[in-house]
Amino acid sequence: MDWDNVVGSLAEDVVYHNIPMEKVQGREAAAAVITGMRPTAVFWEMISIAENGDKVLTERIDNFDMPTFYPCDGDIRDRKWQDQGMA
Repeated sequence: MDWDNVVGSLAEDVVYHNIPMEKVQGREAAAAVITGMRPTAVFWEMISIAENGDKVLTERIDNFDMPTFYPCDGDIRDRKWQDQGMA
């Protein structure tokens, strides 16, 4: 994954809010969150995308290849997964 290219494409004043994580502002803060998970590869499957003024909303499936496992709400054995507190 070319993380320098990913980070370089962010606006200096980007606001990054990946629910349920804390909202961060600024390229450096967003880069720390995104690269902090240390994925070796990421594939984002876009389902829908919408904008309203200065807001962009996405419905997507995030596919991460990660060297370690991070727990989430749900049971991966049953393929039940939620990271926003919604069923």
